[in-house]
Amino acid sequence: MRRPSSTSSPTHVDNLWGRAGAGQSWLSSLGNSSLVFIGPFGITIAFIVLTAFEGSFCAFAAAAFREGFWTIFDKHRPRLTVNGALALACWIAWQALLSQCLPAKVRTGQYTPAGHALTYRLNGLSAWVVTHLAFFAFSWLGILDPAFIPRNWSGLVAAMNYGGFLAATLAFIKAYVWPTHPDDCKFSRKLRL
Repeated sequence: MRRPSSTSSPTHVDNLWGRAGAGQSWLSSLGNSSLVFIGPFGITIAFIVLTAFEGSFCAFAAAAFREGFWTIFDKHRPRLTVNGALALACWIAWQALLSQCLPAKVRTGQYTPAGHALTYRLNGLSAWVVTHLAFFAFSWLGILDPAFIPRNWSGLVAAMNYGGFLAATLAFIKAYVWPTHPDDCKFSRKLRL
């Protein structure tokens, strides 16, 4: 496949690429989308095993067998808190600010099936360094409690899981309503919002 130059208009590569290509079934799509739920579910199980059963999967399995899996799950699952939700919102805002404000070279990624080259800013390492320096500085100055994360672990895990579902939902809606490159969309016109 010839890659288009940055000045040429993109050319559509193949009509059969992606999840909506030939031979794809709803069962296959359901199987692929199950990964979206398995990740947060697995993290929640790990959280329960670590916090309520001292890291023992055997003790967890015995309690789930004795009392019922969903009873144990609901009793010990992470709970969303205001502190957890605010911390996640501040974290996302901080990372977005760093992404836009830190100096960075703009790089091109892989080409999409329609021939568009997506760009990204190459400043992740500097954002990591600035984040850790800010954490240590704010902790030293007494602005940030260094034990905030372990003290609010349940609320943070719940906020991260719910935040992940929210981000995926918003990205899905954006793909339907405001696609960045409409010629890369494989949605049926009947399904468009």
